[in-house]
Amino acid sequence: MRQTPALENRLLEAIRVMQLEFLHSGIRYGWCESALTELLYLSQSEFGFICELMHQEDGTPFIRSHIISNVAWTDELREFHDQNRERGLDFFNFNSLWGAAITSGEPVIANDPDTDPRRGGYPKAEGHPPLQSFLGLPIKGVAGRVVGVMGLANRRGGYQAAVAEFLEPFVSTYGLLIEKARQDRREQALIAELDRLSHQDPLTGVANRRAFDEVLEREWNRCKRKRRPISLILFDIDFFKAYNDHHGHIKGDECLKRVARALNAWANRSGDFFARYGGEEFTFLLSGEPAEKAIELARICRTSVAHLLIPHGHSSVAPNITVSAGVATRVPDMKQAPAALVEQADQLLYQAKNRGRNQIAHS
Repeated sequence: MRQTPALENRLLEAIRVMQLEFLHSGIRYGWCESALTELLYLSQSEFGFICELMHQEDGTPFIRSHIISNVAWTDELREFHDQNRERGLDFFNFNSLWGAAITSGEPVIANDPDTDPRRGGYPKAEGHPPLQSFLGLPIKGVAGRVVGVMGLANRRGGYQAAVAEFLEPFVSTYGLLIEKARQDRREQALIAELDRLSHQDPLTGVANRRAFDEVLEREWNRCKRKRRPISLILFDIDFFKAYNDHHGHIKGDECLKRVARALNAWANRSGDFFARYGGEEFTFLLSGEPAEKAIELARICRTSVAHLLIPHGHSSVAPNITVSAGVATRVPDMKQAPAALVEQADQLLYQAKNRGRNQIAHS
């Protein structure tokens, strides 16, 4: 392959642009499409593909396409290609020319693909364009680990080792960017998981006090702007300390988890938010709903907990676990802070407990 200064400059520019666009958008279809366009030009190939090596949960390897030249020969296949081009297509047959490039970690040159013993076959009889020559280039990342494969087809005069050598800087750059994208995804997943854990109660799995405080602040301000009501239900498990002291912490924890599940099951609307407030207290936040809705929900929840039939021999109000609740509703104004709603609900809960527990007090 004659490496003219113009072609070498085109290679360097293609690498520069590929890196720059990756920094702006990461790996996306348009970026992959540009990369394949340059690859076909630099190699003087008719069509090709770029795929990433991946693994299923059980470890089974497969490749997923980043980009494939549309060589569809029927309207149905063209439509299928268009529908799946951004999601990618998965391929599992490593007994193929591209599979040989991955498993060997070396370029695969096949200038007579139909007779090459490494071939995996393609639907030539059904109309697929004839495969006159093929070059498989393993994409390598950090420490030479294979992370994908590029396939090129039908270069006039066939492929030589010099073609693969010339393209190596482009291919290796693509591999490093795949590794960078994977690292970014891992970091994003870790950040998301840490954020989830920081907003989740570890015992019950529902939202915690930190999450509640953030949502209350946000919804309070939203309702203040729209002049809509916001309601807070504060639940407390009746005589839980006595239950915990008598049955032990393991049983106490199980009780908390069961009560949390029973209450959380009623968080049906997008505006409903349920959280563990602390200890044996749980809270429901209803944004934009009138007081009647919150009172009705509190009654339903109280009944749901009673129907759990968790025995409680040290309760003076019922033979089973029950809850008391305070229901507060306000239309926020400029003079009020979210803490006012919490304080009101807490006072109403105190009233419900003073009246004998296993009941609801509301404003």
